[in-house]
Amino acid sequence: MTGEGLKVEILENKSQTIPIQHHHVHFYVAESVIPEMQAWYAKHFGAKPGKRGRNQAADVPGANLTFTKSDKPTIPTRGPPPRSRRLRREGPRRLRQEARGRRAFRSNDRS
Repeated sequence: MTGEGLKVEILENKSQTIPIQHHHVHFYVAESVIPEMQAWYAKHFGAKPGKRGRNQAADVPGANLTFTKSDKPTIPTRGPPPRSRRLRREGPRRLRQEARGRRAFRSNDRS
C-alpha cells in the first residue's frame, strides 16, 4: 500500500506472451451503486457485465472492472484540485512567455 492509501496488486500469468499486461481495476464502493456503475460502463464503453469471483464486474477490451462493496463509507471525487485550475487558466500565457525567453512567473511562485 502506498502512502496515499493506493493498493497495488501484482499478478503472475505464466502464459503471458507480452512483457507487461493490465489485469483489472478494483472499485470499492457502496453496494447500492454497483448496478449503476456496471450499467454506466456498459453504456459508455461497451463493457460486458458479469462476475469476477464473488464480485460484480464488467469486462472491457484488455481489462476487467471489478466492483466490491466497501465496508467503509466512500466519498465522491470533487474534480481537479485548485492548482490544476490555475495552471489551466495561466498555462497558455506561461508557455507564450517561456517561448519568448522570459520567466513566466516570479521566482517565489510554486509551479
